[in-house]
Amino acid sequence: MMNSDPVQMLLEKDAIKELKASYFRMLDSKQFSDLVLLFSEDCTTAYDNGRHSFNGRKALFDFLQEGMGSPECYTQHQAHHPEIKFIDDTHATGVWHLEDTVLRLDHGIKITGVGIYWDEYLKADAGWLFTHTGYERLWVCTEKVDANNYISHRSFWDAKSIEHSNGRDKKAGEQLLFPARES
Repeated sequence: MMNSDPVQMLLEKDAIKELKASYFRMLDSKQFSDLVLLFSEDCTTAYDNGRHSFNGRKALFDFLQEGMGSPECYTQHQAHHPEIKFIDDTHATGVWHLEDTVLRLDHGIKITGVGIYWDEYLKADAGWLFTHTGYERLWVCTEKVDANNYISHRSFWDAKSIEHSNGRDKKAGEQLLFPARES
């Protein structure tokens, strides 16, 4: 980083870590409209070893909404061990270790896996944005889930649960976790 102030470098790294944390929170809570605002307009993505590659916010939103918008799709994504490098004062890269679980009741499968995320960031007036994100799988396990394989689940994606969550008094700092869904 051009600015060699160690405190400023730590603050910038922390802002990038917060950006990545927001990305996963919004991804798992299906807040795709807000999630795409974490990206530059001309962003690129390359998920699952490039099998799902897109250009621009709209293409990213459409992919997420179509692929994970179902109330029968539960996801959990975690990234850790960040390796953040600054190219200059407004550009950085990040490498993150990924662990995820995707339960697709509508398809009768449970997917668990591990991978490496590769990110590129741009510091804009409002803060850091993704210009690129994507991951390479290290391994993935797909399990069949059907009547012969017992699995118990509880979802918060039904209309009654969403109404309850969105209608309760929120404390300072809380926000709507579940976006309203059309029936």
